[in-house]
Amino acid sequence: EFQAMAKSDNRISKLRKDVEKLRKNYTGAFTSANRAVYDGIEQLAEHELAAIKTHYEQAIASLKTLRKGGAPRELAVAQLQLIQETIDRIMANARESMTILDDTRSRINEEIRRNLEGSESAAKDAAVQTKAEAKTTKTQAKKTAKTRKTQAKRKVNQNTSAAKTAAKR
Repeated sequence: EFQAMAKSDNRISKLRKDVEKLRKNYTGAFTSANRAVYDGIEQLAEHELAAIKTHYEQAIASLKTLRKGGAPRELAVAQLQLIQETIDRIMANARESMTILDDTRSRINEEIRRNLEGSESAAKDAAVQTKAEAKTTKTQAKKTAKTRKTQAKRKVNQNTSAAKTAAKR
């Protein structure tokens, strides 16, 4: 029985170590993912700020050009050109923003995958091992119960035989 208790304590200790390892891996994964999110948002904010500054500077320059005046037809063409350039800048900015977001998503996935690589198999291994150990313990308990039952029957039979013998005398 002492061996069984020692084995049980050893299993519990191993299970605690496995759980602690999983906790560390998940904590590391989420810490890395949070860092990637922070870096991505920071990069996106800097990009958007630069884009706004560029839009503003180019809009001011275009308005100055329009204020110089000219023929109505030339002004209309300049206004259309200003609108087209603004749309082109906005579209280019949106593409760059999407690239930053996609890179951030990829980095988050990579960080999580890298940190959790061994965790899934460790969790499965621990579950399989625990199940196998439980089955072994169950089998041992059944054997012990059967042995004790057999011993009890023998004892009863011996006592019965001894009682019969004593009654005959």
